[in-house]
Amino acid sequence: MKKKLLALLLAASMALGLTGCGEEIVQNAAEKLLKKDPDASFTLGETYSDNKSSITVELVSLSYDGAVAPMTLAEDSSVVSYTSDDDEDHLYLDCIATIENTGDDDLNLQEDLLFYCIEDDDIYGDCIMLTETEDGTDMETAGTLASGKSARLHYCLIFPEDISWSGLDVRFMMPESSEIYSAALGDLLPKADSLTEGTPVTNTDGISLTLKSAKITDSVKAVSEAGGGYSLSPQTTDNKMLDAVIEVSNNSTQDVPVGTLFSGLALENQFSYLGTVVLEANNDLVYSGTIKAGSTVTTHLTFEVSETPTEANHFYLYFDGTYHSITFSE
Repeated sequence: MKKKLLALLLAASMALGLTGCGEEIVQNAAEKLLKKDPDASFTLGETYSDNKSSITVELVSLSYDGAVAPMTLAEDSSVVSYTSDDDEDHLYLDCIATIENTGDDDLNLQEDLLFYCIEDDDIYGDCIMLTETEDGTDMETAGTLASGKSARLHYCLIFPEDISWSGLDVRFMMPESSEIYSAALGDLLPKADSLTEGTPVTNTDGISLTLKSAKITDSVKAVSEAGGGYSLSPQTTDNKMLDAVIEVSNNSTQDVPVGTLFSGLALENQFSYLGTVVLEANNDLVYSGTIKAGSTVTTHLTFEVSETPTEANHFYLYFDGTYHSITFSE
């Protein structure tokens, strides 16, 4: 972000003929550009293009954990997150987008794209910029994107912890266009298909997920013989568990770690937290394991909540690049 802001400052100084003038004048010119009225609104899941790239913003969510890898690690089911390296407490806005380079030259993901936020007269643009690895378990510093290639990008904006975030306006600009796209944070919910009980969803490898039930419960219990008598209970007294029982049929030719097959996300007033995926296997409920080719197993996507979900709560399963909304009932 600092590189992009520097480029804007230099552009402003050239446009105004400010050679030798004070930095404050140049800064004011750049801020005027960023604060100008947006040219168009944007919607999650829609694709926007210029002469050099296309961008589809998939998710915009707040958290205290920084940018978070979408899948858990196969080995120990831990979650990988990336935060600022200073000693301050921060709030993070993770803007996740798929970028395609439709031009003839390399696309510099650090310098050619600009995500930022406006809140009243304040501009927020400090960021961590990362791209996902192919298996979805990790992220690396964003670099260049070759012509014809695509990447899933995390443009994670960093805010002071006490920011008045409810009035944030999220904006982005594309490499070959001065058009500013904008949307109010509260309007940005993922474009999602409903995950309906009994209706399977299938990825390109032939692996299918079928929701068997989605209940609010005191504890998560096994529903197959492979799970035995073990159960998962809330870590906080009086909390409830949300339990989505999901049958997985691995019709591919490869064994698949459950930790990289699907994940879960909850949004409450735009704040996000991750769900926990468990597998019924070895007469137990386990946090990691492999689904063998040709087999069918029972898994659970769980969330812990302090009260019955309301309209402010939204729950999703992320599978094969698509968000699927889940409704839990008592």
